Amino acid sequence: MTHRALWPLLALVALLLAAFGWWADSAAFRPAWLVGFVLWAGLGIGCLTVLMLGHLLGDPWLAPVRGELEAGALTLPLLALLSVPLLLGLEDIYPWARPGGEAGLHEARARWLGGTAFVVRTAVYLAVWSALAWAMTRPGRHRRRVAAVGLMLVLPTVTLAGMDWVMALDPAWLSSLYGLAFGVAQMAAALAAAILAATLRPDREPPGRVASLAGALLALVLASAWLWFVQFLVVWSADLPHEVAWYLARQDGVWWWLVPGLTVPAAGVAALLLVGGRLRRLRWVLVAATLLLLVQHAAHLYWQVRPGMADGAPSWRDALAVAAVGLFWLAAFVRTLPGRPVAAWTAP
Repeated sequence: MTHRALWPLLALVALLLAAFGWWADSAAFRPAWLVGFVLWAGLGIGCLTVLMLGHLLGDPWLAPVRGELEAGALTLPLLALLSVPLLLGLEDIYPWARPGGEAGLHEARARWLGGTAFVVRTAVYLAVWSALAWAMTRPGRHRRRVAAVGLMLVLPTVTLAGMDWVMALDPAWLSSLYGLAFGVAQMAAALAAAILAATLRPDREPPGRVASLAGALLALVLASAWLWFVQFLVVWSADLPHEVAWYLARQDGVWWWLVPGLTVPAAGVAALLLVGGRLRRLRWVLVAATLLLLVQHAAHLYWQVRPGMADGAPSWRDALAVAAVGLFWLAAFVRTLPGRPVAAWTAP
């Protein structure tokens, strides 16, 4: 099946899944939609950030996955549209958006989380990222200048977006490190997805230089793991009730095993596969390592988002929303990818 036939099919299935979810129970489906939105928006944001870093470091470094990163970044305008259902019903997701929900919050915190301010900030984030994605994918010699300016805009907006979209689910919990850890995790997931797509891309042989990006991917994975560990260590050593409560909520029910039972082993095995210089040049090793990292990323993000909601329990709606948003994202990605540059084959 060609991409011209595939992307409309993906979009149609996504539309049907989303329509069913919203029709069944819109109030219950909105929190699940946040799970899917944050997961797939994170990939688009990560693609844009890695793309800009690549242009600053030099096009030869970026070439093996440049087309995949550009296609991923160009999904951000679509994600801006998919955020509208969330912004129209914040009270179904965030406790502070409900009547009387701001009681007990510091005055400055309550003003920051005010519904209108939240909506305006989200709109600004998505508009800035979409504009940067368009500028970074236009032909010309301007990309390095745009990347230099864009990174100064992306780094604070991604940090604030992570704090707004995820950390604000528990408005009493504040972490100055969370936004940075959130952003680095999106970069690692985006590069893993780009390497996976480049390795499996049917219109070419996988370039040998894709394997050279395994080192950069490993560095991002280790940086992300370190930031999450430091945040946990700071909270554990401070032992403040309002901070510890965030972690305690993720030790109940099914959540207690998700990190030690899935995310840590998946990341560990992937890191071992990426360490070997010759081993990581094999196609199946790259595929296995990147798939493990994407599974680890999705599970860890789910562990962060879902327990902070009203019921705090997994729901079938979560899988439905992740699939619906994901199919919309993949439809946009597949539609855009064939027009992106393809790196030439170079022997390992």
